[in-house]
Amino acid sequence: MAGAILYKKNSKFYTVLEEEIIHETKMTSNNTPFPLRVFDSNAHSTYPPYLAFDGNNSTYVRTGSSGAGTQLKLTFDFGEEKKVSGIYLTHGGNTSISGIDVSGSNNGTDFTTIKNFISLNLGSGATKKLFFDSTVKYRYFYFYIPQTNMPFLGEIKSFFVDDYLYEAKNIKAYKDFANSSVQLQSTYKNKRYMLQDTDTLKEQGLWIQNIDKKPTSISFN
Repeated sequence: MAGAILYKKNSKFYTVLEEEIIHETKMTSNNTPFPLRVFDSNAHSTYPPYLAFDGNNSTYVRTGSSGAGTQLKLTFDFGEEKKVSGIYLTHGGNTSISGIDVSGSNNGTDFTTIKNFISLNLGSGATKKLFFDSTVKYRYFYFYIPQTNMPFLGEIKSFFVDDYLYEAKNIKAYKDFANSSVQLQSTYKNKRYMLQDTDTLKEQGLWIQNIDKKPTSISFN
């Protein structure tokens, strides 16, 4: 049951589930479909940047038609703010992808580094799932591949991982479900610590109190 978290309250069992939402793009040009667009790119005109968001792994983006190229860069605009937990990165041709830097912005000018992925060695048309350190919410995403040997960028798909509680009718149902569930990948910046004193031990459930710092000690009886 790796990756499963079980809660019990009032004789009911709950588990935290993950739902992965893919932000589908399927672009047909650098500006369609509206409101999506790709801009500020140095991709070669024969391999336009929207091909990294057309939903087709057999097309690819590169900075030149042959020989050595320069570092590949492109900026993607969702048209509105989107929650993103990571990307699926697909290799598109001959030269492998060794790394990619990802930044985000809500005004298209001031970008914040989200994560720099290194030592990927992504080749042979392979796809790798890359998680950010935490879920972010931006409208613009800037992608930069720093290598100069003209890698083939096949596809970038953004995804969002949402967590929610699921009630299992009994412990067997929980076990059956958890055994087939995915491993939790989310990073939680804020936590709720469950506190219970001697006056409430006879009551069903837990009394939950929000505190702004980690307790100095927790004891279990």
